[in-house]
Amino acid sequence: MDLIFGALIGVGAYPFLGTRMWCRYGCPLAGMMRLFGKFSLSRFQVKANEKCKGLNLCTTQCPMGIDVASFAHKDGHPIEGSFGLQNTPCIGCGGCVDICPVQALSFQKILNPYKELN
Repeated sequence: MDLIFGALIGVGAYPFLGTRMWCRYGCPLAGMMRLFGKFSLSRFQVKANEKCKGLNLCTTQCPMGIDVASFAHKDGHPIEGSFGLQNTPCIGCGGCVDICPVQALSFQKILNPYKELN
Protein backbone atom coordinates (compact mmCIF):
# COMPACT_ATOMS: atom_id res chain seq x y z
CA MET A 1 0.00 0.00 0.00
CA ASP A 2 2.84 2.38 0.85
CA LEU A 3 4.53 1.65 -2.45
CA ILE A 4 1.35 2.37 -4.39
CA PHE A 5 0.44 5.64 -2.65
CA GLY A 6 3.94 6.83 -1.84
CA ALA A 7 5.82 6.07 -4.99
CA LEU A 8 3.73 5.16 -7.99
CA ILE A 9 0.57 7.22 -7.63
CA GLY A 10 2.06 9.83 -5.33
CA VAL A 11 4.76 11.09 -7.63
CA GLY A 12 2.49 11.23 -10.67
CA ALA A 13 -0.62 12.61 -8.97
CA TYR A 14 0.82 15.27 -6.63
CA PRO A 15 0.68 18.00 -9.28
CA PHE A 16 -3.03 17.25 -9.82
CA LEU A 17 -4.35 16.15 -6.41
CA GLY A 18 -2.04 18.01 -4.03
CA THR A 19 -0.08 16.81 -1.06
CA ARG A 20 -1.01 14.33 1.68
CA MET A 21 -2.69 11.91 -0.70
CA TRP A 22 -2.52 9.08 1.80
CA CYS A 23 -4.22 11.19 4.47
CA ARG A 24 -7.00 12.33 2.17
CA TYR A 25 -7.69 9.24 0.05
CA GLY A 26 -6.07 6.14 1.54
CA CYS A 27 -6.04 6.44 5.31
CA PRO A 28 -8.77 4.44 7.02
CA LEU A 29 -8.68 6.81 10.00
CA ALA A 30 -9.60 9.75 7.74
CA GLY A 31 -12.63 7.82 6.50
CA MET A 32 -13.67 7.09 10.08
CA MET A 33 -13.28 10.79 10.95
CA ARG A 34 -15.55 11.76 8.05
CA LEU A 35 -18.16 9.26 9.15
CA PHE A 36 -17.87 10.35 12.79
CA GLY A 37 -18.14 14.00 11.74
CA LYS A 38 -21.47 13.40 10.04
CA PHE A 39 -23.09 11.77 13.06
CA SER A 40 -21.29 13.36 16.01
CA LEU A 41 -23.17 15.58 18.46
CA SER A 42 -19.97 17.52 19.20
CA ARG A 43 -19.21 19.65 16.16
CA PHE A 44 -17.11 22.65 15.33
CA GLN A 45 -16.69 24.84 12.32
CA VAL A 46 -14.12 27.33 11.11
CA LYS A 47 -15.99 30.57 10.54
CA ALA A 48 -14.85 33.51 8.44
CA ASN A 49 -15.76 37.11 9.20
CA GLU A 50 -15.74 40.43 7.35
CA LYS A 51 -12.01 41.08 8.04
CA CYS A 52 -10.76 38.82 5.22
CA LYS A 53 -8.35 40.55 2.83
CA GLY A 54 -7.95 37.64 0.40
CA LEU A 55 -4.31 36.88 1.22
CA ASN A 56 -4.86 33.09 0.81
CA LEU A 57 -2.34 32.24 3.54
CA CYS A 58 -4.99 30.04 5.15
CA THR A 59 -5.23 27.81 2.09
CA THR A 60 -1.46 27.37 1.85
CA GLN A 61 -1.31 26.38 5.54
CA CYS A 62 -4.02 23.68 5.39
CA PRO A 63 -2.47 20.20 5.60
CA MET A 64 -5.64 18.60 4.20
CA GLY A 65 -5.65 20.65 0.99
CA ILE A 66 -8.89 22.51 1.73
CA ASP A 67 -9.41 25.73 -0.21
CA VAL A 68 -10.04 27.67 3.00
CA ALA A 69 -9.95 31.02 1.23
CA SER A 70 -13.04 30.10 -0.80
CA PHE A 71 -15.02 30.06 2.47
CA ALA A 72 -13.65 33.48 3.47
CA HIS A 73 -13.68 35.60 0.31
CA LYS A 74 -14.95 35.64 -3.24
CA ASP A 75 -13.58 37.95 -5.91
CA GLY A 76 -11.73 39.99 -3.27
CA HIS A 77 -14.83 40.60 -1.15
CA PRO A 78 -15.20 38.99 2.28
CA ILE A 79 -17.97 36.45 2.76
CA GLU A 80 -18.93 34.90 6.05
CA GLY A 81 -18.75 31.23 5.11
CA SER A 82 -17.87 28.29 7.30
CA PHE A 83 -16.69 24.70 7.08
CA GLY A 84 -16.04 21.76 9.35
CA LEU A 85 -15.54 18.03 9.44
CA GLN A 86 -19.08 17.35 8.26
CA ASN A 87 -18.57 18.94 4.82
CA THR A 88 -14.77 18.89 4.31
CA PRO A 89 -11.85 16.70 5.44
CA CYS A 90 -10.96 19.36 8.06
CA ILE A 91 -9.11 17.87 11.03
CA GLY A 92 -9.40 20.98 13.20
CA CYS A 93 -5.67 21.63 13.46
CA GLY A 94 -6.17 25.42 13.55
CA GLY A 95 -3.35 26.21 11.13
CA CYS A 96 -5.60 28.43 9.02
CA VAL A 97 -6.80 30.31 12.09
CA ASP A 98 -3.27 30.83 13.44
CA ILE A 99 -1.66 32.03 10.21
CA CYS A 100 -4.26 34.69 9.34
CA PRO A 101 -2.69 38.11 10.07
CA VAL A 102 -6.06 39.92 10.13
CA GLN A 103 -7.83 37.30 12.30
CA ALA A 104 -10.52 36.65 9.73
CA LEU A 105 -11.00 33.01 10.82
CA SER A 106 -12.04 31.54 14.16
CA PHE A 107 -13.29 28.27 15.62
CA GLN A 108 -16.95 28.18 16.49
CA LYS A 109 -18.91 25.44 18.20
CA ILE A 110 -22.08 24.37 16.44
CA LEU A 111 -24.86 24.41 19.00
CA ASN A 112 -27.41 22.62 16.85
CA PRO A 113 -25.52 19.65 15.35
CA TYR A 114 -28.30 18.90 12.86
CA LYS A 115 -28.33 22.39 11.32
CA GLU A 116 -26.68 22.59 7.91
CA LEU A 117 -23.64 24.82 7.46
CA ASN A 118 -23.25 27.59 4.88
